[in-house]
Amino acid sequence: MENIENPFVNEGTKESLMELADANMKKTAEKEGKEADTLEVPEGDETVVWEAKGETYRIRLGEITQENWLEAVRLELGEGQSAFVAEPLGILARGYVYRDCRARVWTVEEEGRIVGLALVREFDDEPLGYELQQLLIDRREQGRGVGFAALTLVLDRLRAESRWPTVEVCVKKTDAPALRVYEKAGFADSGYIDPAVPDALNLVYTL
Repeated sequence: MENIENPFVNEGTKESLMELADANMKKTAEKEGKEADTLEVPEGDETVVWEAKGETYRIRLGEITQENWLEAVRLELGEGQSAFVAEPLGILARGYVYRDCRARVWTVEEEGRIVGLALVREFDDEPLGYELQQLLIDRREQGRGVGFAALTLVLDRLRAESRWPTVEVCVKKTDAPALRVYEKAGFADSGYIDPAVPDALNLVYTL
């Protein structure tokens, strides 16, 4: 993806996260002339269920424990992704380093298997809010909507927590797959450019 200025449109809606996610997926599918995948969250359960390419998938968020952290660090990045996403051990380390910012590392799980990691922390200065520091999906699990499903669950959990009104994420302009995922979820370009990472967009989601 080249010459990305502001590819996102702020939806300006207070629809539920799942309604927004589903609407954005359908909109993208219509543009590409494809059949839309469908997402749903069973009532009372923090699990995303969706259909893609004739298969049904179930993704949930879990916790890092003494029993599963070794499985988590065996996750693998896709080719070229090291420029955009930290290695799994690095994500766990950041969770510790940012502990004073209420950092949390969640596992992304499918049928009891860890297929990814998400790291969220809170800003300790203005403007206050959440930051999605890392979202990693194992290279062997990519290409079927796992990242979007995991992002949906992360946003839904933060929305339920409601400590802060926004979630920010910094995405390299050249990371086209990630930009598509965040666009689907309803993130918008804030217009702010961090001097430390001038080649990245600062995206914001309003909870």
